[in-house]
Amino acid sequence: MIVDNTSKLKDILVFKPNTYYKFVVLLREKDGKTLLKSYNKKELIVRQWLVDSQEKLDEMLPDMITFAKLFGGRLYVTTDRKSVYKTLFYMQDMINAYIKQMFCGNRTEISVKQLNKLLASASSSSECTDGDKKWLYDVDTKDPNIVDYVWKHCNYPAPCLETKNGYHIIADRTYDAHKEPLPENVEVKDNGLALVYYNDEYYNELAEIVIKVYTESMKNILDKKKKDMEDFVSTILPDCKDDPFFNMIMKNNL
Repeated sequence: MIVDNTSKLKDILVFKPNTYYKFVVLLREKDGKTLLKSYNKKELIVRQWLVDSQEKLDEMLPDMITFAKLFGGRLYVTTDRKSVYKTLFYMQDMINAYIKQMFCGNRTEISVKQLNKLLASASSSSECTDGDKKWLYDVDTKDPNIVDYVWKHCNYPAPCLETKNGYHIIADRTYDAHKEPLPENVEVKDNGLALVYYNDEYYNELAEIVIKVYTESMKNILDKKKKDMEDFVSTILPDCKDDPFFNMIMKNNL
């Protein structure tokens, strides 16, 4: 399945000075990604990008799509625009908290992994959101009647992005989205992630190629092993090649 909402980004992203949007390629357990089992996680961020202009987005988007295709992951974007200043202050507070813990003896060291988590956490936090806040309606159905219902709930036709099983509808957070009940297959979120791109066909084709190459390589190795053993029998042990017991042993090892 291929989902491509890249052409709709212009309808939801509004770039301003000292702000940015965060893009992430995310692997999810429900997509059947075996790589997650190695890390014992249900989700895994492959890579993230902080984009502060349309020019940068045009430049980075091909790389984002490449990563999504290679790993079979989903490319998401934060619906809320983030503030560079708020992100810096948020990171400063986190760093000060780590330093305080070290001076108080509650923490003896800080790993590189924790440093990597600083920016990832800050750029995802709702506290770093700029004034442009959005509601994300996660519609888990393709039923057009449900989409119409959500649009009426938003008071206007909001941008609608396709997902694997439904849609992401994005609306300005200028009203109480919880004022009226929503259908069971609709969930409203703040500071959400909207799906930009997904392509499991490319990943599955790539996986098939890898499996085919690996299988052929193993077959070549086994064929070579069999030939080497046959050469060994015919040249080193010519007197044993007709022995039934010896042939049974060789057969079990080929």
